[in-house]
Amino acid sequence: MRGLRSPVLITALAVILMLWGGLFAFFGLGVLPVDRAVLQQWETALYGAIMIGWGATLLLVGRIAWTRRDPSLARALRIGLGVWLAIEAAFSARLGVWFNAESTSRCLHSLVWRSPGLPKATTRDERMKLGV
Repeated sequence: MRGLRSPVLITALAVILMLWGGLFAFFGLGVLPVDRAVLQQWETALYGAIMIGWGATLLLVGRIAWTRRDPSLARALRIGLGVWLAIEAAFSARLGVWFNAESTSRCLHSLVWRSPGLPKATTRDERMKLGV
């Protein structure tokens, strides 16, 4: 397969994105050669773009998982959401942004761990097939 359909390319892009995300989460975007006068505006625009892209991904992939009642796809979504919300809650708490830490923690619990509408692997055989 060619283009973005290649699992190798998707994996490489995802790993690169996660590594850059880790760098920015711990050291900030100030490590980049960007004029300090526009850094905050650029960070805000970048954060908004990431949220829009992540929201679109959740909408499109989430609808597929819901429609197909696909436990493996739903599990992948839960893991992605869990990683995102756990890191966001941890950094919000570390930086003293308590309203966000609390609301993100609540989302983590209700949307990811309980997720009433998403299909779950409930039997031992289903969990074994998914590698859970």
